[in-house]
Amino acid sequence: MQRLLKHEDEHYLIPETMDIKDVVNLERSKHLIYITSVKIESFAKKSHVEMIIKHCEYEESHGMLKETDDGWYCEECQECQEGEDKVRLKAEFVDFPISSETSLWVTLFDRSSQTILGNKYESFRQSNNAKKRRAMLQKIEKQETVYRLEITFNPEFEFKTATKIEIIPQK
Repeated sequence: MQRLLKHEDEHYLIPETMDIKDVVNLERSKHLIYITSVKIESFAKKSHVEMIIKHCEYEESHGMLKETDDGWYCEECQECQEGEDKVRLKAEFVDFPISSETSLWVTLFDRSSQTILGNKYESFRQSNNAKKRRAMLQKIEKQETVYRLEITFNPEFEFKTATKIEIIPQK
């Protein structure tokens, strides 16, 4: 059993299934929340450069690299390296099929982005063309694909982070 931090209660570690409106109104941090039957409403409109991040090439859990005068620096490895390009998207999700005015912005790191982009992932990652990337994301926004999200929740952060995303097959 994981140890609780100073201001946590046992409810922090117990996963819960919620709707987006319940997550938005949640006031306490949560280790894991499941949200079933959601679809993407839109992607954050931002520079195409910010969608690709440099990531530690040796250990996936090390995360983003910082740009320095000597190259890309991994704080965990404590060394500079070339790094790997990974996709980071920010998407607005809404409950589906029940339409609601409540939405939730979620950060999708590499594996979650792979699920969203499917077979277009590599071309998205390697493209330097902002219009091409934007067009790919607009096609996804128009689809009626339904997802199941697993997120960690901290009310202090504007964007929540997806720990896992799955496509729910439609009949």
